[in-house]
Amino acid sequence: MSIQRAVSPMLRTLPVHMGLSIGNYCTRVNVASLRFFHCYLRLAVIVSLLSRVEAAAFVSNKYARPSPYRAVVSGRLLFRHRVASREVDMNTSETALSTETEMSDMVHNFGGLDILYESEKIIAIDKPHGISHHGSPEFGPGILQYFRYLQTLGNEQLLNTSYTGRLYGVHRLDKVTSGILVFAKDGDTARELTQCFRDKSVVKYYVALTMKKPKKKKQGWVKGDMTRGRRGTWMLKKSANDPAVTRFYTAGLGGLKRKESESAEKVNYPRTQMLFRPYTGRTHQIRVAAKSLGLPILGDSYYGDGSNDDSLTTKGTSQLRTYLHAVALHIQLGEENVSILCPPPFQHFWEEDTFSDLFFELLRKHCDCDQILDIIT
Repeated sequence: MSIQRAVSPMLRTLPVHMGLSIGNYCTRVNVASLRFFHCYLRLAVIVSLLSRVEAAAFVSNKYARPSPYRAVVSGRLLFRHRVASREVDMNTSETALSTETEMSDMVHNFGGLDILYESEKIIAIDKPHGISHHGSPEFGPGILQYFRYLQTLGNEQLLNTSYTGRLYGVHRLDKVTSGILVFAKDGDTARELTQCFRDKSVVKYYVALTMKKPKKKKQGWVKGDMTRGRRGTWMLKKSANDPAVTRFYTAGLGGLKRKESESAEKVNYPRTQMLFRPYTGRTHQIRVAAKSLGLPILGDSYYGDGSNDDSLTTKGTSQLRTYLHAVALHIQLGEENVSILCPPPFQHFWEEDTFSDLFFELLRKHCDCDQILDIIT
């Protein structure tokens, strides 16, 4: 569109209150003034058109999808809001692989991975707390990525296995949870294990610590539907259309000999040990169950009340974490009888092996799986 065509409608629609009509105006000014007036209008139209183009470009850039040709940010390339690394393993379903620096930091922070069980079909590890199951830009590399990285290092002190093949995740633990995590070595085993978890034929036990004492029941059931709450949390409802089911047992910790603190400050020690046997596998199921019992897990920032975390920041016994650990698991995988035990690493609050003795006593008393009882020493 030419400037003349753009200006003409504006000249015809000039408001009356600005002065006389254009015809009368031209008769009362000289030619030089008229030319100046036309130049002024042309300039105003050009500025208006440029402003519209600039605004359209701003909106387009702001809301358009990122281009694959965007610049590298922190060693990563943005591809349609997803993160891809410099090297992509075609054998993995994860598209976010991590940089060498991130993996080196994980080795420094977490050390190696302990192999709890290995056969031709599966590997089970003691997952450290603080590592997510899947890698993401927000939470960093996942446990499968970390395992693969340790495989490439070939250091038996960090990963005591000669297996260098692919692993398949068949179940998961929360980022804050430590303990037994099972991987399959092939696709057929992965499907078989996944079906075992769906059929609820896998026996699992978890141990947690809390600063509270049970007010009502020391053991029993927690049943109810789970629904989304705020900040990504979950809530337990009174309805039972498709309930999450958890069995729980408790034991007091007041009789244990406490470890002396190096600090002059008063130390708050955990007061109750909780043993959980989940019969379903919902997200945050055990943490929500503990909260519903009035026994929030020590260190749980999502479901704790904040008043039970003083002992985590006191010098001498401090370990910042959520005190939830997967301690035992049994799977009947065809003819392979898989029973795994992984005692909780919570001894640092007390002297010697007093907590370990109490843990085994609680598990022996309430475990309903003979295969797990057979491996308890």
